[in-house]
Amino acid sequence: MKAKIICIGGITQDIIFDSYTAKIINQKSKNSTDKYIAFEFGSKNSIAMTHKTFGGASLNSVVTFKSVGLEAIPWSIIGDDLTGREVLYYLKKKKIKRNFIKVARNKQTALSFIINLPSHSEHVLFVARQALNELNINKRQLVKIKCDWFYLTSLRGSFAKHNLEN
Repeated sequence: MKAKIICIGGITQDIIFDSYTAKIINQKSKNSTDKYIAFEFGSKNSIAMTHKTFGGASLNSVVTFKSVGLEAIPWSIIGDDLTGREVLYYLKKKKIKRNFIKVARNKQTALSFIINLPSHSEHVLFVARQALNELNINKRQLVKIKCDWFYLTSLRGSFAKHNLEN
């Protein structure tokens, strides 16, 4: 199999909450103003809209490259949980090849919880890396792959340095 681009990095389940009740707090420091998103302690906040989708740098890159007509394949790792099976179904439905998707036994698929503030065009992410901490690029496998480009996204976790050296 030959692909134009192999996108190496994360695949996550993204849960996005649109909120119009968050407060923006500006805190001035010596050289800048930092902004914070805040909710009243113990408050119950209504959510305007929720979205559940799949993302992560590897998958987002593949989708972007495919949208301009380039053949791209993700290289990532998911958990052996329900979410991981949903990711595989999503990739199949979108006609994205799954050749380089590993499944980490007894791990959960990575999750991003995103508070989106549409009225401020801003957001905050909370990321549980879970199986992504096990992303390990095998050099022997890497040299056998026929592609024009490797696109490295954000690599973190226990194998990050190893993966970059390969």
